[in-house]
Amino acid sequence: MKQLSRVVVSCVLLCGLTACGCVDEYVDTLPSSDGTLKAELRHCGCSLTTYRRTQVTVLESSRKAECMASTGVAGFDAPFDHAPLKLRWRSNDTLHASYPDYPDFPQTQYSAGDPARPKVTLVFQGEP
Repeated sequence: MKQLSRVVVSCVLLCGLTACGCVDEYVDTLPSSDGTLKAELRHCGCSLTTYRRTQVTVLESSRKAECMASTGVAGFDAPFDHAPLKLRWRSNDTLHASYPDYPDFPQTQYSAGDPARPKVTLVFQGEP
């Protein structure tokens, strides 16, 4: 009986950890008008170690994004519920983002410091 209870506890713990595992899920891509860049949305994070979020990575159209990788030329984090997030390319190098009714948007943002890579401006204001 004692061995059976250990097996049950182990199974419950394993199932719980699997359900709370890490997420790296592709959501959508928004290409720039000239097609050289793209904004890629992914659901990222591990609920046991960090919060889950929507990651927006701007990168060259030939590159692939993945969660928490520095493949992009710019990017930012938004809340996990990406439905209210609105993205629009204003030009080939300016991405406009808005997240209505969310006061701390964006949660984080970055821009690559490599002068050989394209420069992208991220604009966070009002409705696009």
